[in-house]
Amino acid sequence: LYGIKSVVPLAVGFSKYPLKRFLWLNVFSSFLWALIVGSVSFQASDWVKTLYERLSHYTSFFVISFVLIALLIWFLLKRYSRKMGF
Repeated sequence: LYGIKSVVPLAVGFSKYPLKRFLWLNVFSSFLWALIVGSVSFQASDWVKTLYERLSHYTSFFVISFVLIALLIWFLLKRYSRKMGF
């Protein structure tokens, strides 16, 4: 949805939509967008903070698991890329 917010005013301008009505709808939709995105972001940050507090005791487990998975992926890619001729 990133580019839509900049394309819509251009399209509305070409369609000769009433400026006053567009401005009011744009203000309302911007306020609604900020409220929704802000609320979701706040809740997500609270969830991430809680998750971090619960999982911070297992740091070494996650590091070792990440390294092992990365090595496994590297080994499999190396093995199968030779078989396929890459």
